[in-house]
Amino acid sequence: MRGPLKFFFGSFVVLFILSQCIDAHASESDERLSILDIAFKLPKVYGDTFDIGTDKENLAKWAITGALTAGLIPYDEEIYLETQRLGRRWNISTVDNLKPLIKVGKITVLRGPTDFSSGLYFLGDGWVQLTTASAFLLTGYALDATRPINTGIELFTGLTASTIASQVLKRISGREGPAARTERGGAWRPFPSYNAYQKSRTTYDAFPSGHVMVSTLTFTIIRGNYPEFESILFPAQVVYLTALGFGMLNNGIHWAGDYPLGIMLGYLFGRASLRMVDVKEKLSADKPTALLDPDIFPAIGAEGSLTTNFKWEF
Repeated sequence: MRGPLKFFFGSFVVLFILSQCIDAHASESDERLSILDIAFKLPKVYGDTFDIGTDKENLAKWAITGALTAGLIPYDEEIYLETQRLGRRWNISTVDNLKPLIKVGKITVLRGPTDFSSGLYFLGDGWVQLTTASAFLLTGYALDATRPINTGIELFTGLTASTIASQVLKRISGREGPAARTERGGAWRPFPSYNAYQKSRTTYDAFPSGHVMVSTLTFTIIRGNYPEFESILFPAQVVYLTALGFGMLNNGIHWAGDYPLGIMLGYLFGRASLRMVDVKEKLSADKPTALLDPDIFPAIGAEGSLTTNFKWEF
């Protein structure tokens, strides 16, 4: 594996561990959210996202996100080309083969995958996240259970808030995607006109990655509401985002440098969405999850000697 690609995958490891540091969110709440809260609590989610994002405890996360973005962008062309070489070597198509499944007039409402390559890309499609949110919501109503209802509404609200924000950022940055690039690493054309953007989205909408953002947000909210499944959900997130990230690089949809900010935004909007309800019992916000918080404590050895025990759970 060549140097730039090693750097890319190494960056993903750092970002995944970074995304592990979420506030533990209690699994039960007296408050049941309403469907109307998706609209009524949207301003609160934006406010909480700003508060969390500007909290001094997250300065290190912003520094890492900025450093990784700055470090990846100069190598984006090499990472993209090497990823496509791997795709061809593994007999994975390097083009976007999503096909229209549902159309209303001339407008495509839903595109679906037709092969393994487009299936990887589809992992980050908004329809997957919306279906996940709907599943939680419908399950909650069917079972009259508060936790899945709140999870579904938090997902819908977070997806709405983060998607609006990412569209604004995309229109500010105006970065070309790999498949549409006119120069190495893609040209940056900030603030394209509305008509120009609508006519050629791939010319302007690469940065940041909305697919990575909504996928990170979805896992952040589910992990926050179901902390008892953390040992399953975190590895699943790593595998899911790695597959999605590879698929979009391989298909020429995104650059590696588009991913760090997408992950950070998904994390922030996910954290903010978890604040939509007041929980009975919330674990310390200052305490990271077990993966980054090993326990070191004294103990008495077999022969009465004083020893130190080290416990690292994940």
